Amino acid sequence: MDDNEQRQAPEEFEREFFGPNQVGELGTAELDRIAESQATRILRPVVFVLLLGLSGLIAWQYVGHLRYFFAPVAIAPLGAAEDIGVAIRAEQLDSNLRSNRFVSLSGIPQRYASAGDRGVFKLIGAQLYVARKATELPDASSETFGDSNNPDENREEFDGSGWLIAFSDLPRKYAGIRDFYAENYRVPFCSHDPSPQLAAYFEAERERTGKLDCVEGYLLIEGEAPRDQWPYLVGLTAYALLVLGAMVRAVRSLRPRRH
Repeated sequence: MDDNEQRQAPEEFEREFFGPNQVGELGTAELDRIAESQATRILRPVVFVLLLGLSGLIAWQYVGHLRYFFAPVAIAPLGAAEDIGVAIRAEQLDSNLRSNRFVSLSGIPQRYASAGDRGVFKLIGAQLYVARKATELPDASSETFGDSNNPDENREEFDGSGWLIAFSDLPRKYAGIRDFYAENYRVPFCSHDPSPQLAAYFEAERERTGKLDCVEGYLLIEGEAPRDQWPYLVGLTAYALLVLGAMVRAVRSLRPRRH
């Protein structure tokens, strides 16, 4: 092969690889740019899917607020907690005793606990729990809560309304309420994964009594009406629009470019 053929060999290679119209037009920097562009086009959808999955998990925590927003705005009266407990045991549940209903109920509070900016208490007679803003919760030693020497007696009756959520549908931020009462008061909630110690206790009870069915609990978030959830509707709508726009851009980036 003479010197002229050796000098033309790279051009022959470029002609074969890139086509006759690009012979001699692509330098090393241009080839690097093309390779980087191809890698970006491949990685961009992968990154997009990962970010979409992560943000989707976060957004899913607020879907319950969206469902409740579209619930009937009329308050459904459930009555007294003791009567509700009797109906549950007789398997004659009120149709409104389920998640995402705007309900009212009454009962005698007991078993107070704190959950962030809210105080929580159980109503005697059923697995019904009420979450009330801590600023509206009296001191445990006050007359409203009864005798401080016997704090679960002579309490003022609760009578209020709000957002009802079954324990099996609790958002993550409220799941700790169910777990606290399950572990500390040994309640076999169906949606709770018991600790080894509690599981051993339940197993011993089954052997002793021959029966230990799990139960459903309900949390009433006092004062929360369906239309109070509008900020979550706005936020989730904005999120959906962002996801849609990102999907359109991702699809467009996968299309081959015309030169």
